[in-house]
Order: sequence, then structure tokens, then C-alpha cells
Amino acid sequence: MSTNSTNSNNQFPNSFPTISSGKLTAKIIIKSDYVRADGTCAIYLQMFLNGKRKRVNLDIYVPEDAFDKLKMRVKKSFKNSKDLNLIIEKALADVNHIEVMHRYRYFFWQLLMFTLSQHMAFALKFRSIFI
Repeated sequence: MSTNSTNSNNQFPNSFPTISSGKLTAKIIIKSDYVRADGTCAIYLQMFLNGKRKRVNLDIYVPEDAFDKLKMRVKKSFKNSKDLNLIIEKALADVNHIEVMHRYRYFFWQLLMFTLSQHMAFALKFRSIFI
């Protein structure tokens, strides 16, 4: 029987999850280097993971002076600011949810591997009794 396994240790699957050592950070930015014909700029969700940047357009367009860069929100004086800020907060909450689920998955994977290794050690230790 031949296998296409590249792992030298056959106890672990080939699809072992990759664990990122870096922290996922996210912030809201306004891309003011490109102003549309109506005078508005796009608002982006900017994320960093392991030094790599990813920007996601939130499809929100406001004038540059209507965005508070420190609070990362649309100023209250701008019309529909409550609705736009809800969209921004939802995007940040989604990023947080993804990070939490990734950490839980890693934790439960470690727990599963530890439990399996303990059962294997117990079975190997006492297998001579049953043979």
C-alpha cells in the first residue's frame, strides 16, 4: 500500500491546520487619495495579519470631512451617520468573530490531539495485557 503522505510522522494528517502566530488587527480608514466626482471618498476595512495588509471596500462613500479618523466612524453631523456607523460596527464585529472562532478551533484541535495521544499512550502501555 503506497501513500502520498509528505509527513514523516504518520500520526498526523496531511491537512493539519496552519496556525498564524500573528494577531489580526483591523481598523476603518477613508481612502482620501481618490475622490469621486461627487466629492466623496470610499471607506475601507483595513486588516493586518502577519504583516500582510488586506483592504475591504465597505461600499460607504462620504466626504472626507465627514469621517472622524480617530474614532473611525462617520461624524454625527452627516446625514444617515447612524446607519453608516452600524455598517462599520458590523464589519468590525465580523472580524472579531472570525478571530475568536479561529482561536477556539485551534484550542479544540490541541485538546483533541492531546486526548488522542493520551489514549494512544495508554493503549500502547497496556496492550501486552490484552494480547
